[in-house]
Amino acid sequence: MELTTEELYRLFDEKNLCIAMQSGIEIIKTINLQVATIEKELFAQLKETDSVTKLRALPGIDKIVGMTIMLELGDVDRFKSVKNYLSYCRLVEAKKTSNNKIKGSGNRKCGNAILRWAYAEAAVHALRYDRIRDYYQRMKRRKGSAKALAIIASKIARISFKAITDENFHYQEDKLFQ
Repeated sequence: MELTTEELYRLFDEKNLCIAMQSGIEIIKTINLQVATIEKELFAQLKETDSVTKLRALPGIDKIVGMTIMLELGDVDRFKSVKNYLSYCRLVEAKKTSNNKIKGSGNRKCGNAILRWAYAEAAVHALRYDRIRDYYQRMKRRKGSAKALAIIASKIARISFKAITDENFHYQEDKLFQ
């Protein structure tokens, strides 16, 4: 539903505010049109692979995020384990330890920032699911909101690595976010 000019002027007393709001609405319409054009072209060029289809079954991952992950990932066989993958995605702490003592901080900029963003987006969208939102609330009370979202992003990345590398993978919601 869109507000008409008369409704805007009825809601707000200041004329300048109404003009600013109308300008903002027009800007949003233009941006949405441009996004739709780009998405249409993108989907025409990229074909959805089996891996993207598996990723889309996971909470929070839609077509664009799934394709972004696959495009940024490259050859998954270069990762020896899920730990290496999470490190590449910047989803684990970068710290150096020896004999269980912290000896310094690692290179926080090492890895793929776009994958970090993609999994952060997936985490935010995954909060639509009750079970994940409940888990987030528990983690938020203990560790804060940013850390709680990072934990969810890390869990989604962990599952997505399994989905990409295991041909027989089937997502089971009841094992996640307990």
